[in-house]
Amino acid sequence: RFSAVAALSTSDIGWSVRELERAHGRLGLIGGVLPVNGFFSRASAEQFRPLLEAAQAHRSHLYLHTGFANPAITGQPPDIVHGDNDGIRWVIDNGFHFASAVATLAFTDFLDPFPDVTIQIAMLGGSGLGALAAEQAEVSPRIAIGPLRRHFRQIWLDTGAAGSGSAAVAAAIRVLGAQRIVFGSDYAPLPDAAPTLERVRAATATDPDSQDAVLFGNARALLARHGHLPASLSWLKDHVS
Repeated sequence: RFSAVAALSTSDIGWSVRELERAHGRLGLIGGVLPVNGFFSRASAEQFRPLLEAAQAHRSHLYLHTGFANPAITGQPPDIVHGDNDGIRWVIDNGFHFASAVATLAFTDFLDPFPDVTIQIAMLGGSGLGALAAEQAEVSPRIAIGPLRRHFRQIWLDTGAAGSGSAAVAAAIRVLGAQRIVFGSDYAPLPDAAPTLERVRAATATDPDSQDAVLFGNARALLARHGHLPASLSWLKDHVS
């Protein structure tokens, strides 16, 4: 029922390349986890190119989650701290950080040399902000990006504890298609998964196929792509239906 990714360093990319090799070759893992702000800009992402080359060789799955890379990685956002309302300011800043990584990975040619790498971006790519910004880019007469969904062929957004609002999930599905959204992450020991599960169900209530895809079908297909499948998916389906 479980698979895993390796914890990778951002202070020593050479070490992380070797650790990713070990993760695939000796530990049976499917990829690695990195902080999302390492991909805030094309300039910051370029510093991970050796790691992406190793990931391409292994057809790795890279999981991007909240946080900053080591300060040696240039091109990251400022560490903005607000004192007036920490909670809502965090939501806004967090959305900005994740949506910026979506822009880097979906709308530059950075991933072109790495077509076999899959990317999972937590928090719904900034609580759906990344998807909505992409939609705006598609309709803007100033930006010629071509068909939107082809930019996300390697990218999955997960619902996350901070990306699970029904409106955000519904908007991401409308813009990118249900096949690009997976149910996850950040539940234990943080919020109970049950309310989030209900919000995702509400966002997909009128489309059972999309609901099945988001809750388990897309994750199943992604794991199968990497050669990993749970022994039985009947347990999973029973617990999310």
